[in-house]
Amino acid sequence: MFLERHEQAQSHLSRAAAALRNRKKSRTIALGNLARSYLRQGELDTGVAILHTVINETARTRGGGSLNSIFCAGREVHWWRYELAVQDIHDRLFGLIAAEEGSL
Repeated sequence: MFLERHEQAQSHLSRAAAALRNRKKSRTIALGNLARSYLRQGELDTGVAILHTVINETARTRGGGSLNSIFCAGREVHWWRYELAVQDIHDRLFGLIAAEEGSL
């Protein structure tokens, strides 16, 4: 993704997420980056759908690495900040952090 080859990254990340099905924390990192690759290609609906999956999984596993992945993807949606789907993602991100604060 750093080389701006989002379609190639998407292919690799999809395979990685499938291969990591039994390793939830690692899978959420791959999925967070997969969401970023979709968002960078302008595919908001798919990127947001994957982000919802990652947020759900992170809420269950409390995986610290996936938080970074999620928030990096959350920055990618700034172009669509007035879309309801993006506002929902932002609300869920705040909720995830609030839950993290409560567990400290």
